[in-house]
Amino acid sequence: MKKMNLFFVVLAMMVASCKSDVTPDANAETALAYEVITSSGKWFGEYFDQTGARVQTTPLEQLSGWKYEFKTSQKPFQMFLNATSSMPTFGTATSPDVTINFYVDGKLVKTETNNWAKGVTSIVFDVK
Repeated sequence: MKKMNLFFVVLAMMVASCKSDVTPDANAETALAYEVITSSGKWFGEYFDQTGARVQTTPLEQLSGWKYEFKTSQKPFQMFLNATSSMPTFGTATSPDVTINFYVDGKLVKTETNNWAKGVTSIVFDVK
């Protein structure tokens, strides 16, 4: 009988230790980053900041290679960004390309280039 009780105690401890290793901490901070690359050199658009508020950029102030990095413990969190090349020809065949990259904890999780039209891109990614 003692061996049976010991077996259940050991089994319960193993299950408890496995569960704590697998269950993510809902309050843990997650590092997020947005990146915009455009062959026009500049872009404009909007994105959700670290509080989830929508931010509109000022045209011609955002440079290619722009990266916005922040940490949040708010989950779920919806990453969102749209970007348009700062050229009068955006949306035409001669428009410069624009690419958006999303990173979660340093890992590239989503990328899009010209998904609305040449020079116009938007993406959404749900962080859970």
